[in-house]
Amino acid sequence: MNIMEESNEKLFSEQGLNLVPLSVIGRGTFSRVILARSTDAKYVDDDDDDLVAVKVMAKNRLRRRSQVERTETELRVLSEVASTSSYIVHCKQAYQTDDLLLCVLEYGGRDLRSHLRQWGRLSSIKVQSLGIQIIKGIQHLHSHGVLYRDLKPENVLISHRGQVKLADFGLSKFLSLKTGLLSCMPILGTTQREKWGTTRTACGTPVYQCPEMIRSQRYGLDADWWAFGNVIFELLTGQAPFLAATIPEVHELILKNEISFPDYVSKDARSMIVGLLHPLRSLRLGYGSAAALRLLNHPFLKSVVESRDGFEEDLKAVIDDVYCTDDSYRPEFIKSSDSPIHVRGFREVPNEAFARFVSIEGHSERSLSRLSSHSSCSLAVV
Repeated sequence: MNIMEESNEKLFSEQGLNLVPLSVIGRGTFSRVILARSTDAKYVDDDDDDLVAVKVMAKNRLRRRSQVERTETELRVLSEVASTSSYIVHCKQAYQTDDLLLCVLEYGGRDLRSHLRQWGRLSSIKVQSLGIQIIKGIQHLHSHGVLYRDLKPENVLISHRGQVKLADFGLSKFLSLKTGLLSCMPILGTTQREKWGTTRTACGTPVYQCPEMIRSQRYGLDADWWAFGNVIFELLTGQAPFLAATIPEVHELILKNEISFPDYVSKDARSMIVGLLHPLRSLRLGYGSAAALRLLNHPFLKSVVESRDGFEEDLKAVIDDVYCTDDSYRPEFIKSSDSPIHVRGFREVPNEAFARFVSIEGHSERSLSRLSSHSSCSLAVV
C-alpha cells in the first residue's frame, strides 16, 4: 500500500503519541498534514489549545526527489529558530518510522488564502495588522540568517485569536554571515549594507519570485521582502500584481514591473508596495539589514505600530470577520472521535542520532544525511 494513502486510523493506531485524528487539512507532493486533537498534556499550549497539525512525510519520496536536504533545513528552522518567535509555527516533537517522518506542529489556524477566497480582499486596517505580524515573523527568520523563499498567502496562518504564524520552510536557506561590514542605519536614504550572504537558486511560486531569481542573478534576504510586497498588494486587491496564465508570462510581467493600482488603494499603501517592488534591488525598501525597521516605520504601518503595543490581542476585534465565520474552523466546533487513537510505530529517537540538527531543547547534533542511503535514519526533536 502506498504510504501516503494509508488511512489516518492506521497511521495513528498503537502506542506513541495520544492523538485523535480529525481531518486532512493539507496535501503536498512529499507530505500530508493531519489536524489532530492531542490528549497528551505536553502538547497543550499556554492557551489550552489541544489541537496539533501532524505533518507526515514519506522517506522514499524525499529520496527519489532529492528533498532530503530541504527536509533537514526545514527541521533545523523549526528547532533552532521558530521556537523563539510567536509569529512562526512551533514544532512540538518529531518522530519516525522506517518509512515516514512525522512532525507534530502547533495548529496555527486557517491559511490566509482561505480567507482571501472567502472575502476577496481585505480592508487597509486588516492588512496593516496582519502585515505587521508577518514582518515580525520574517524579521525573526532574517535575524538568524534564514531566507524564507516561500512567503505567500498559503503559508501564512491565522488563529481564531488573530495570531499570524508563518509555516512551511522546505525552501528556506541558511545564509552565511558576512564579516567586516559597517552596521546599517535604519533610515531610508543612507548607505545600506547586507549583513548576510547571497544565493542564486531559483525556487518558490513564480508569482512571488523576485527579478533576480528570474535572471539567475544573486539575491539575499531582500527576496522575502519582494514577496511581502506581492502579498500586501494581494491582500488589498484580491490578486497578485504580476498574474498571468503561464509562468513565462508571469516572469515577463515581473521584469516589466508595471504595477496597476485600483483607485481604492491608499497613497501610503502604494508607496510601500512600489518601494518593495522597485526594479533595482539596491533601491528597494527591503534591501539591507534595516529593512524590517524601515517597513515598520513606513507611513502605511507606523501609526498602527505606535497605537498597538499589544496588537495581537486587539487584532481579534479588528479582523474578527475575516476568519472563523464558518464554525467548522473554530477549535470548539471541531468534532472528535469517541476515543483517542495512538500513533503506531513512531519511536522517539535519541538526539545524538543527528549531526547539524539541533533539537528544540537545543542539544541535538547530528544530520539527516544518512536518510539518503538508509531507511532507518534517526529523527528527533524532543
